[in-house]
Amino acid sequence: MLKIKQIREGKKLTQDELVALTGIPKRSYVSYENGQTDIPLSKLQNIAIALNVSISELVEETKCKENVLKKNEDKNEDKNEDKPNVKKMSSNEDNFIPMLNRLKFAEGIDISNSGAPFYPLPVTAGDNAQFLEVQEEKPTGYISIPGVYCRAFFPVVGFSFEPHIKAGDIIGIDFVDRWERLDPDAIYFIITQDQRMIKRLVDDPENPDKLICISPNFREFSIWKEEIRAIHKVVFYGRLA
Repeated sequence: MLKIKQIREGKKLTQDELVALTGIPKRSYVSYENGQTDIPLSKLQNIAIALNVSISELVEETKCKENVLKKNEDKNEDKNEDKPNVKKMSSNEDNFIPMLNRLKFAEGIDISNSGAPFYPLPVTAGDNAQFLEVQEEKPTGYISIPGVYCRAFFPVVGFSFEPHIKAGDIIGIDFVDRWERLDPDAIYFIITQDQRMIKRLVDDPENPDKLICISPNFREFSIWKEEIRAIHKVVFYGRLA
């Protein structure tokens, strides 16, 4: 069960107020809150943002171990170097995992054990500093999209990359072996000590040790190359539902 109602009431918000914050039609919202309809991941993300909580905090504890998504033993466990650097999510991750099987996905998109791993760790399309602790994180499932080859998927929060990438979208990434030569037209997933963000990147003409980060709806800023833990190329973005 979802804890949307419990958290909403704890924050002294009415249903109408939360509907206004999320943009979800009230009839749909009420059915999600009452558990009458499966909720799309994008809508769950919007509710989490409006309530200022993580998705995992919206998920009630469950003992349904049979619903837990299994690891892909055939394709994703043989080489440590095939795992992206990701950051630790909240301690409620066990509550989130069974919920993935109940999420509704768009036609042609399948969460299974035969695609690229999905990590429920939001990537900011903005400048919010968060997620300070870094460690390898286990995926909660695997997404297979016909015609799309990605190494991993992540959900997106923030608005700095609209209209191209919106809050509630997911991004699919491929690994970058060498990033001395960056494509200024490409979008990159950058991991630093205190942020996971998506940006276009160009060399700083005034300092060879810096890169300039660019997004459509946020001011440009420079970042020291030594502060970057990893860079991955965004090869897919879109909505699950």
